[in-house]
Amino acid sequence: MRIDCGLLCDAVTVRDGLMHILGGGVGRVRRVQYPSVLENDLALRLAMGPNEIDGVHKLEIRVIDSVGTMTSSLSGEFTMGGSHDQPADAEAFLNIPVSMRQVVIPAAGLFGIEILVDGEHRSRLPLDAALVTPEG
Repeated sequence: MRIDCGLLCDAVTVRDGLMHILGGGVGRVRRVQYPSVLENDLALRLAMGPNEIDGVHKLEIRVIDSVGTMTSSLSGEFTMGGSHDQPADAEAFLNIPVSMRQVVIPAAGLFGIEILVDGEHRSRLPLDAALVTPEG
């Protein structure tokens, strides 16, 4: 299994297997104070091999600070669901929207959003949390 695409977004939804992304590619957030809620969604597109399609898989998202300390995490499970009408040796793709709106960023600084599937690291997205004045 691999992450075909992972984007931090203003918002993401999935309808009929189609991912709708608003403001994709967020790499910097600006807040007037910390700790602060992230207020973003994560758009994931997973590519699964034929032997990975069936069964329940675990997704874990970790926010890691610049020294490697986990500051927040969330997890859940997913299945491919539906029929799998692709050739036996073809990859299958699954779009997953993940709300990051309950994730708290503790302070300004550099962070990483680590994506793990079934306990294995799959991707890391950089995040710069900037402190700004209320006027700017």
